[in-house]
Amino acid sequence: MNEQPENYAATLVAGGKSLFEDPDWIKKVLVGGLISIFPVANFLTWGYTYRVFVDGLNGAPSLVLPSWTDWRPFFRVGFWIFLITLGYVILGAFGLVAFISLTQGGVSGDPQTMTMVGLGSIALFNTVSPVVFTRFAQYGRVWGCFEPDAIFRDLSRVIRLDYIQLVFLFYGLWTMSLIVFLGLPIVGIPLVSVSQFVLILLFSHVFGRMIGKRQQDPPTLDQPNTE
Repeated sequence: MNEQPENYAATLVAGGKSLFEDPDWIKKVLVGGLISIFPVANFLTWGYTYRVFVDGLNGAPSLVLPSWTDWRPFFRVGFWIFLITLGYVILGAFGLVAFISLTQGGVSGDPQTMTMVGLGSIALFNTVSPVVFTRFAQYGRVWGCFEPDAIFRDLSRVIRLDYIQLVFLFYGLWTMSLIVFLGLPIVGIPLVSVSQFVLILLFSHVFGRMIGKRQQDPPTLDQPNTE
């Protein structure tokens, strides 16, 4: 079935409008943004944004903010998302170290180099994470997210110019939030956290819709089976 063209910039704008139309959007966004500051507790926000992503995969026409009332599934799924992310970041770090070793004749162990390796591996994973999390949504298995042949096949099906543009736009807005808010005394970190939570919600919805339209069998599961 041929994909119907969609203007994903317009989808992003529409997602922002629908977010602000929720009468409880301030409470929902503040809860997610502030929780995301704290380790382990931020599994809740990972599961929450994953819920928005899955809604997009299933063709939700607009971004709908879930209620925080049923928080246990968010935490459970957020834990699996954390494990998947950690696995890819470690693999990415090893890959970058190997690449630097081959091209530079060795890797310096200084903090600056290690920081660049860590940030690079995170950036690489964030670029492909929508495709990885789609496999988790479809099959509900953590190991299914680490099948190289399937991941490369899905990437070749999904990645086009508009996908790359969305990735760069996300990184640009994410960096801008750091520049604008992080230096503010007292409120800087909370403002960064809340603004980036909103960004992740918006882009989760858009990437979900994009990938859902480009996958032959978009997922219909409300929650993955992680057994």
